[in-house]
Amino acid sequence: MAFLSLLLLLPCGAALLADEASGDCAPERPAAEGEDVAEMRFLQERYALSSARATSRSSRKCTGGLTPGRHLIQLPKIQRQFQLIVPPELAEKPNGVPLVMSFHGLAESPWYNDLFIGFSDLVTRYGWLGVLPYGWYTNETDGQDNWHACCSSLCNSTECCEKAQFLSPEGEQCRWTNEVDYFSATVDSFSTTEDMVKGIVEWAEEHTCVDSDKIFGMGWSLGGYVMNHMACRDWSPFKAVAPMGFDTPMMEPGCSNSKPFSYAGFCSTSDEARSCTPDRVVKSAEFWSKRLNCVGKGPGGGPVSYNRSATSYCTEWSTCDDGNFVEYCITVGIDHTPSGQQRPDSTTILRPASDLEWPEYIFQKFSLLVGESILHWGHPDLQDMLLKKSVFPPPKRHDHAYMRRFQ
Repeated sequence: MAFLSLLLLLPCGAALLADEASGDCAPERPAAEGEDVAEMRFLQERYALSSARATSRSSRKCTGGLTPGRHLIQLPKIQRQFQLIVPPELAEKPNGVPLVMSFHGLAESPWYNDLFIGFSDLVTRYGWLGVLPYGWYTNETDGQDNWHACCSSLCNSTECCEKAQFLSPEGEQCRWTNEVDYFSATVDSFSTTEDMVKGIVEWAEEHTCVDSDKIFGMGWSLGGYVMNHMACRDWSPFKAVAPMGFDTPMMEPGCSNSKPFSYAGFCSTSDEARSCTPDRVVKSAEFWSKRLNCVGKGPGGGPVSYNRSATSYCTEWSTCDDGNFVEYCITVGIDHTPSGQQRPDSTTILRPASDLEWPEYIFQKFSLLVGESILHWGHPDLQDMLLKKSVFPPPKRHDHAYMRRFQ
């Protein structure tokens, strides 16, 4: 809830969410500046407040009245639950707004996953709805056990849980399949997770203005296994899937999905968890490149490989059916940690700053598939540029304060 807390601490932040249009939150006209400069800044601030109020109204309508922040959504019919992240502003278009689901790893929780990959920050910056599903314990209990399900038993406070200070010990780990050995997991063992994904989509379609053609999935570690599994289902709702740190040398028996979608896989060369190796992610990408009729910009339509940095490289088939892509990226030397990220429990082995930030890159790839459904698309516009050039020094901007680094 960091972004919501920040918004509410800002002058007039709560009023913007409450649609208050006057009183203490009306911008005051500066008195100690030249007349022209003061008038220009006054108009800019009034426009910013008006825009924020309009966006707030639109967002609440789009989310069934749910305010910006973190919400626990329970699905009693299937006894599962998830966290819904509602940004302060949504990139809402006539067809709705994109939605991204992020699946946590084994021994983790939605709280851990959120901090680990910076998920709330990313959906806030893009103006998309975010979903953090809960796994369940081996005996399929705790599927609907309130906010702190899946938190480590080593935590003795809610703060410890929400700040993700520990992984869960073996035997207490939340998972996505009822197989204890997930390397031997079968298609049937994912049935409850499949029901949950269907339930989340049905809930979102009923209670929000989600664009059903712009639903994306990403997962870390065992959550990456979920993504590979869902990619194989012909009913999959995902426009693109991005498994990180777990890949299966495709494909599952009965892998039936042939409808157009995009795939981006991420592995490292030194993952000690044996859940992802470069050869696996290469095989998966090659499988999907053939299944989705992809061609690259290399010789004979082959893929193109390029160094993203000194420690990360990617290989891409850039043109697939229906404007999609297939890509895999590998970071050299990193352990079982998402490239470019640090664990919230302070157990990270520090790495070179050149490592590709997988989660941020995944959102950038998703953005290729959403058209103009990105917050602040089209800016700067003419009004922005006229205002910028109207005076010197350029007028300070106070709109969208929750997103600004320097205030």
